[in-house]
Amino acid sequence: MQIQFNFFSEIHNCTTMPKKAKISEQMKALQEFEDSSNSETDEDAIGQIVNVNFEGFTPQEDDFHGIQRLLAQTFRGLDVNLSDVTNMIIQQNYVGCVLKEVIDDEKEAMEVDDDALEGEPDTESDYIFGINTILNISHKKKLEMDCIKSLRKELLKRCSASKCSDEVKENFQSILEDASNSIGFLINERLVNLPSDVAIPAFHTLKSEMDESNSIGMPFKFSHLILIAKTYKFHTLKSKKKMRKMKEKQGETSQILDDVDPSKKEIYSNSEEECFSEVASLSFEYCVTDCNSLPAESWNEKEVDDKRQQFRKVLVVPMTRFSEALLKAEKAIEE
Repeated sequence: MQIQFNFFSEIHNCTTMPKKAKISEQMKALQEFEDSSNSETDEDAIGQIVNVNFEGFTPQEDDFHGIQRLLAQTFRGLDVNLSDVTNMIIQQNYVGCVLKEVIDDEKEAMEVDDDALEGEPDTESDYIFGINTILNISHKKKLEMDCIKSLRKELLKRCSASKCSDEVKENFQSILEDASNSIGFLINERLVNLPSDVAIPAFHTLKSEMDESNSIGMPFKFSHLILIAKTYKFHTLKSKKKMRKMKEKQGETSQILDDVDPSKKEIYSNSEEECFSEVASLSFEYCVTDCNSLPAESWNEKEVDDKRQQFRKVLVVPMTRFSEALLKAEKAIEE
């Protein structure tokens, strides 16, 4: 059974309506297809496509749990209050969007809920498939918030404990603590079975929204962006056992999961984030394999958990290179 994505997009710059970025795609979602077609054979399923239309909407109160669930991927391994971060995203409703399925006429006719009974049929699902937004983590008012304090503290802690050079550690601390810098924390999350195509229009819309916010005096003029990318590296179960035995002989049982052959290929869960890595001024990573598994990123975990180690890679990108990263991502998708 093959998974096929056909993607096209149209951006709407709208301030009076909740939807801002229209992202339409046709996808064959393997898991959803299997769940809904247990009576069909594999031969019958070949070639069939499930059509799903997505749009970007302004975050609303009803999106709280969906946003929080996705944020758990970004903040995995960090002691940060996700409820507070989610509330920040919802309150800043002039920047950023959440990705939802748009209900077509056929589905709409099948939907019966309170809004429909009142003559206001649903045009969107309640499920959040992705989120793209940015938070100012250096503005004076934001620095007073506990979740921002925790985030900055955790990032410094992870950087200090990482295997990056002393120079990188010093530079990261300097960038984060220099009051003259304006730092945006970029959030780019989605369910893992969605392609990178959905992210590019959302990034362009986000950039336009930041520019518009800056024009009216809102604090979205950044010198640096910080993005936490999800990455993983594969290893064999045999080598992992050897590593454990070696550690036990040496009387060292901690940080076993951090020992990965540096020659192993690094894979980005969101492929467009590799383009951000290419223009980053510095980066460091930390292992999260030993953290609790999360529902939103439990893709094929039974098959690969014994073969991969999951990381979070912190990227510091100069704002002047943001457009360059987007251009690289667009070219990568076209190839």
